[in-house]
Order: sequence, then C-alpha cells, then structure tokens
Amino acid sequence: MDETKKLFDEWAVTGRAEEMEKGHGVTVNKFLDSISFDKPFSFLDVGCGNGWIVRKIAQLPNCKKAVGIDKSKKMISVAISKQIYKKEKYTCTNLESWNYAGK
Repeated sequence: MDETKKLFDEWAVTGRAEEMEKGHGVTVNKFLDSISFDKPFSFLDVGCGNGWIVRKIAQLPNCKKAVGIDKSKKMISVAISKQIYKKEKYTCTNLESWNYAGK
C-alpha cells in the first residue's frame, strides 16, 4: 500500500486534517488574500485533504467550480461530508492517473 495514502487515511479518522487546516490556515489565507478573484474562474486543489480550501474558494461569487482531488479515500469521504456548495466536487484519485472530464 502507498505509505502516503495510508498516512492520510489515518489522519482523516484521527482529526489530523482539521489540525492541518488550523496550522496552515494563516499562511494559506494570506496567500489567497493576495490574489484577485474579480473574474469568473475554476479552481483545482491537488491534495485537498478534508476540502477546507475548496470550500473556502467555492464561497467566492466568481468561482464557477471548485475541484479537490486526493489519493486518500478517507480524506475525500470527509471532504464530501463537509460539502457546502453544489459547485464543489471531490474525487479520490492518484494525480498521475487522473482523467479530468470537466470543463
């Protein structure tokens, strides 16, 4: 089994994803605050974990679609359980084999 996938599957059930959100939140929010989102856009988060960044971006009015992918099935399950907006989409896949069919 892929060790990274195994680790993040474990983190999904132990609450570590939420700890990562808190730990990375300040830096991520500072970065996002530096970006202009004044035109329609789509967003992709590779390694989305519990989907917290996807949810944050999906709330922006000009976001048309926010997609999160992660190789951890359990992280994707957590992300889906926390989904707020219809424009959020989560997929469990390995980036190398991901075949995105959206537009």
